[in-house]
Amino acid sequence: MTQKHKIPAFTLSEILVVLAITSIVIAIAFTVLRLVTKQFTTMRARYEERTEVTKFKQQLLFDFEKGSIAFWDEKQQELDIIVQDETIQYQIAPDYVLRDRDTIPFTIQNTRFYYKGDQIEEGVTDGLELTLMISNSPIVFFVSRKVDAQQTIQEVWD
Repeated sequence: MTQKHKIPAFTLSEILVVLAITSIVIAIAFTVLRLVTKQFTTMRARYEERTEVTKFKQQLLFDFEKGSIAFWDEKQQELDIIVQDETIQYQIAPDYVLRDRDTIPFTIQNTRFYYKGDQIEEGVTDGLELTLMISNSPIVFFVSRKVDAQQTIQEVWD
């Protein structure tokens, strides 16, 4: 009498079912991974844009407060800030802002300049309102400085 020893194994249909289920799970995992990666990339890009806007605002505020006088030239689209013996120059174009030799790639939607609370077209300024378009949403910020005694005395003499 011969005895048959059965080897424990899976049938072909069982293996095919497991392969089908595994491939479905892997496809779902890759889809979720792609969505998460896309969302992370979008969040990082927005964070970098906001960081650039914050850096620009801080630099403009620092220059504005450090300067003794700021002058807006409407024809040239230039803001000149006089700091001791040097002049910091901002050129404002629709698609960028130049600070001396640095290019800041922002879309400028609107600019308003103020002096002692009144909106001005040209001349000495102590306030600036900028509207930037970042990711199709407007970001408005206002930068101002106090009029110092030297500037007030100069106005009296002029």
